Amino acid sequence: MGATAVAVMVRHEKDIVKVFQSSGAVSAATAKPLGALGLDESRHLERLQRHEVIRKGAPGTWYFDQATWTERMQKRRRIGLVLLAVSLFALALGLGLLPSGPR
Repeated sequence: MGATAVAVMVRHEKDIVKVFQSSGAVSAATAKPLGALGLDESRHLERLQRHEVIRKGAPGTWYFDQATWTERMQKRRRIGLVLLAVSLFALALGLGLLPSGPR
């Protein structure tokens, strides 16, 4: 997946999260139907449901789980940092900035 596609996906997910937060649907007790939130089913919403960031409340209602969202964002950050480090290492190796071994 390209960097642009990932950025768009994250933007859509953050927009959905903001809707839940601003409406107060942040616990099972405050869960709301998607229609009341102004949301429709989408692949971005389904992904958040699959990762349990958006959870089922009473039948037909949903709420946002902040702890799971925080974990998910931290994991994404770690993966991004690892990919950046690997890319920088490969670039340095390709440019001959790293020693190639014993001579």
